[in-house]
Amino acid sequence: AVAATSIRAEFGIDPAMMGLILGAFFWTYAIMQLPFGWFIDKVGARIALAVAVAWWSVSTILVATTRSVGSLLGLRLLLGVGEAGAYPSGAKINMDWFPATERAIASSIFDSGSRIGNVLSLPLVTWLIIGWGWRVSFAVTGAIGLVWTIAWLMLYRRPEDHPGVT
Repeated sequence: AVAATSIRAEFGIDPAMMGLILGAFFWTYAIMQLPFGWFIDKVGARIALAVAVAWWSVSTILVATTRSVGSLLGLRLLLGVGEAGAYPSGAKINMDWFPATERAIASSIFDSGSRIGNVLSLPLVTWLIIGWGWRVSFAVTGAIGLVWTIAWLMLYRRPEDHPGVT
């Protein structure tokens, strides 16, 4: 949304079309949570969340290369596919790591953490857009996601596989 003004100006997009483009993410996000839930149960949250974040990150980076309204819309749809795996993975991780009596507070922390991340990213994204343009903001935030994915795969383990848990 922070980049919307710049994107609208570059592509000559009216407010209604921009709303459609921004909202497209939610269509695939909602639809793909069901298959992602199945995928998480098959491969585990460690791999599924890595796939989700890598997918989201690559889709975000590709937005920086878009040259048309159609490709922008398509990439927003792809972004929703990837992000659909985040909350089901978080629920699985919550179940694996916390007893039933502590899952509500753990879920609250997870959910509020994602909202705090959105708020904290606004100054970074705004700074990137002002300094280097909206395309760079997408490239940088997508790259951050890929770095996070590598760290996640290196560090995360289920409790029964974690060396620090007895």
